[in-house]
Amino acid sequence: LCLLPERFEKRWQCNALTHIFKKILHPGNIVRLRRDAMRLFVIWYMIVGECKTAEMDRMFASLVPGFPVPPPSALPPDLGYGGVTCLEPSPVIPPPSTEKTPPDDLSSYLLRSLLDFMVTQVRRVEWQDRTQHSKSFSYLFTMFRMWYMPHIFPSFNSSNSLYKPNLELPELRSSPGLSPYGTCQVAVVEWVRKFVISTSQRSGQSVSSVGEEDGRRSGHGDAAEGSTSDQDSITSA
Repeated sequence: LCLLPERFEKRWQCNALTHIFKKILHPGNIVRLRRDAMRLFVIWYMIVGECKTAEMDRMFASLVPGFPVPPPSALPPDLGYGGVTCLEPSPVIPPPSTEKTPPDDLSSYLLRSLLDFMVTQVRRVEWQDRTQHSKSFSYLFTMFRMWYMPHIFPSFNSSNSLYKPNLELPELRSSPGLSPYGTCQVAVVEWVRKFVISTSQRSGQSVSSVGEEDGRRSGHGDAAEGSTSDQDSITSA
């Protein structure tokens, strides 16, 4: 996947990979396998990009349990010769009785993993065109906003902007009660906060490094002027 993105972008082995991912992403598998499969699927999904299939969108929307999943595409019951029928995928590694207790909030746990993979796996793909990295993240984030954000923040106003905030006080409204996606809201806010802080820190480091470089240059300049004046005084003496 990471070494031949141009080939996979053309949906090479798409049917085989779809079948494999359906099996390893099955909710009946152990959590560790589902998380590892999620990472691989995110890489494949962003490589294929706009050439995706409807089934790939459905798989992406079902990566995190507890969210609505679009209905599967209609498939004929008989695929042709010999009366071969399409069977539902089964789990590969069901959780054993001795497995450790899964996370209390599996939706929040896998959502945090998805958000992390959307950032950390982008640079792993060896595109010949390096500009594809930013395009891949933009595509993943667009798909995330399409399939997950309307459910996590149902009252979110897309016209608001961080750069032009709306400072008007909202109208008083009754409490909507506890949201079923409350922990997912926290996960998204913490993810955005982490991104903003890391970006501001990198910007601050770059500014400080430029200031230190200017200081060193000015120091060398002062030293050079001082040495010249000393030589002039010695010559005059």
